[in-house]
Amino acid sequence: MIISNISQAKNKPKFVVLLTDTNNKYTIYKDVIKKCGLRKGDSITDGKLSEILFLDEFHRGKDTALRYFSYRQRSEYELRKKLDSKKFKPKVVDSVIANLKGIGLINDREFAESFTRNTLKGKAIGRNLLKQRLLDKKIPKDIVLQIIEKSYCNINEKESALETAKKQLKKYRITKSKSDDKQNYIRLSSFLSRRGFSWEIISNVMKQVFKKDELPEE
Repeated sequence: MIISNISQAKNKPKFVVLLTDTNNKYTIYKDVIKKCGLRKGDSITDGKLSEILFLDEFHRGKDTALRYFSYRQRSEYELRKKLDSKKFKPKVVDSVIANLKGIGLINDREFAESFTRNTLKGKAIGRNLLKQRLLDKKIPKDIVLQIIEKSYCNINEKESALETAKKQLKKYRITKSKSDDKQNYIRLSSFLSRRGFSWEIISNVMKQVFKKDELPEE
């Protein structure tokens, strides 16, 4: 087939419209046209056209990825999920991810370290919850375990849980009297569990924030 015309796409400064003598029209990135050295009058095979369209979709996928990264750092899993939702072909998604890995934009270890710092800065949580959040983002388990160990080496989880429990109990007692502490005990232990603290830590904290005679019977 012959390229019958290449013109600027209307209201799309990054794109041109490529027309062929077979009356097919394609809106394609300018960079792809330049990279392939295409000009009006050039003859292109079906195979060459497929290559051009793949490069165009790759550029679209990369642009989508870069916009997604402009808000915050992302894990490989998050980016793959985003591109899949935009209906990019699997081969295109793989190529975009490989490209961004090559320039260091995708780095799951750096992402996990940043995510961990921001998470721990926000509120007190136990290592179980942080571990689960990282695994949910498909961070490799060996990286997760290393980061958890490093992040909690200077954190006293028991003290963190105790401080959190005291603040939460005060909130409970605003709406319920102290005589309802058996119910508050259940609510508080459940709350600390959701925050990712181990049952051993929760048990110790419960003994400190409640008097012995207020504890529910085992």
